[in-house]
Amino acid sequence: MADLTELHQKLLEILEYIDKICKENNIKYSLCAGTVLGSIRHKGFIPWDDDLDVMMIRSEYNRFLECARKENNEKFFLQEERKDCPYYFSKIRMNGTTLIEKTDVKKKWRKMHQGIFVDVFPVDYASKNKFHCSMQTVYARLLTAQSLLDRGYSNAAFYKKIVMGLSVLFLPFRKFMFKYVIGVKPENASATSTFLADYKKFYSLTLMDQLVQGDFEGKQYPIPEDWKNYLVTMYGKTWGTPPSQKDIEYKIHAKIFSTDKNYTEFVND
Repeated sequence: MADLTELHQKLLEILEYIDKICKENNIKYSLCAGTVLGSIRHKGFIPWDDDLDVMMIRSEYNRFLECARKENNEKFFLQEERKDCPYYFSKIRMNGTTLIEKTDVKKKWRKMHQGIFVDVFPVDYASKNKFHCSMQTVYARLLTAQSLLDRGYSNAAFYKKIVMGLSVLFLPFRKFMFKYVIGVKPENASATSTFLADYKKFYSLTLMDQLVQGDFEGKQYPIPEDWKNYLVTMYGKTWGTPPSQKDIEYKIHAKIFSTDKNYTEFVND
C-alpha cells in the first residue's frame, strides 16, 4: 500500500494536467479549500491531507469540461457530474490507481471510476435578493442530500439523514432546483458560493476575478488574492492553528488507496 507522500505525487500530476488544460485554453481557475490552506500554511500539502481541490466560475468550469473531453488522455479520466458520478461537481481521476473513500457506494455507482482524483468545483453567484439567495441555499442543500442518498452515503449525522430522506420528495423538481441555484447572473449577485459543495459559505463577488500565485510543492498555482478572508470564511479565524489528532483523522477521506493498482482490484473484493 502506498503512503501519503506517494499519493501526493499522483495528486500533483493530476493538478499539473488540469493546469496545462487551463493555460492552453485560457481558463481561469484557482486552488480551493484545504489546498489554499496548505499553500499558505505549509507551502504545499497539509501533511496529513489526502486530497487536492480546484475551483472555477461556472462559465469557466463548463469550458474546462469541454476541453477536458477533447484531451482524451489515456492517463486521466474526466468524471463528469451527474453523468459518471452522483455529484454536482466533477473530478479528474488517474487511471491505474485507487482511492476508495470511507463512505459506502450504492450498487448503481459501484462501477464508477474510483482512482486517485482532484475535485473540480464550479463557483456560482449568490443573488442580491435575500429571499432568492435563501432559496438557492435551500435548493442546494436538497440537491446535495439527493446526491449523497443516490451514492449511498451512510455515515451522516441523524439530522442529515432526515434531510436526505426528505429530499426524496423533491426529486421531481431536481432540474428546476439546479437551474435556480446556478441561474443568477453576475450583475444580480452580491457574492459567490460553491453552493453544490458547501451551501453555507459565501465569498467575495470578485473571488475568481482577482487571483495571485501561491506556492505549492515548489511550484506556483493561482489562489484568491484575498486568501486571508477566504480562509476565515472556510475555516474560521483560527485557520492558522493545526487541528487536533481527532480532527486530522476525520479529514482523511481514503479508506483504501494505491498508486499502482487499479481500483477494480479492490471494488471486486
